[in-house]
Amino acid sequence: MKRIYLCIIFLLSSFLYGVEKPVEITSFYYPPYMGKSTISENGLLFDLVKAAFKSVDIPIIPNLIPVKRGIYQVKINESVAYIGILDTFDKNTIKNLEVYPLVKINFLMFYLKEKFPYGINYAKYSDLEPYTFAVLAGGITDVVAKSNKLKVEPVYNFSSIFEKVKSKRTDIGIAVDLSIDLWIKDLYKGQEYLFSKNIQKPFVSKNSAIIFNKKNPNYKFYKGKFEIGLSKIVKNGEFLKIMEKYYGKGKVTKESLELIEKTVNSFNKK
Repeated sequence: MKRIYLCIIFLLSSFLYGVEKPVEITSFYYPPYMGKSTISENGLLFDLVKAAFKSVDIPIIPNLIPVKRGIYQVKINESVAYIGILDTFDKNTIKNLEVYPLVKINFLMFYLKEKFPYGINYAKYSDLEPYTFAVLAGGITDVVAKSNKLKVEPVYNFSSIFEKVKSKRTDIGIAVDLSIDLWIKDLYKGQEYLFSKNIQKPFVSKNSAIIFNKKNPNYKFYKGKFEIGLSKIVKNGEFLKIMEKYYGKGKVTKESLELIEKTVNSFNKK
């Protein structure tokens, strides 16, 4: 019902103010990157995508659904755009996708200090075989863990990753660095000291991206508009401003800035 109201509002806005038809962006709940949290209404990636489309007068409609359903919607051409990680799609689907990397993110392991007082050191994934991992079902950590034959307990509710670790039902949780800090603080305020995260070595690092479905009939229009919009907000500094809202002023890494510059250059050369 909420989405119906949003569509009506955006369509009225298009008629009254001359903006283009809104684009629905499919993704999943993974704050503070996608979805509402105590520090953001939409999340970092939606803020970036929204700003890019807004600069070319196109409103967006966020559509947050479970990971597997979102991937399926792209496969059957119900979604023109998806925010997530390319490697969660199968090879046949990837052939029909165009990917614009936005932010490199590190997925870290976290655990109870009481259970692992000396931390967890490993050289390769096989060293982690004795442990059980809580991961988001269908997400990249689920894909990577299973492909390396690790024991996983996939969950569909993001907070369950943290609950499983806290209750000792699993050994280790895996989530993005900013998400770990935010959720432990929100769920276990005053008990943050109970947890530790492995910052020396990410479990996996991937580029989060906006992914366009080439088989969708609206693909070329929205893809073209996004390219123009992203170029604008990178050039005028809005992209950096949004990034600093989450990472802190002066704390956006050189690697992150090089990634978005590479993305913009990739389509400006076409």
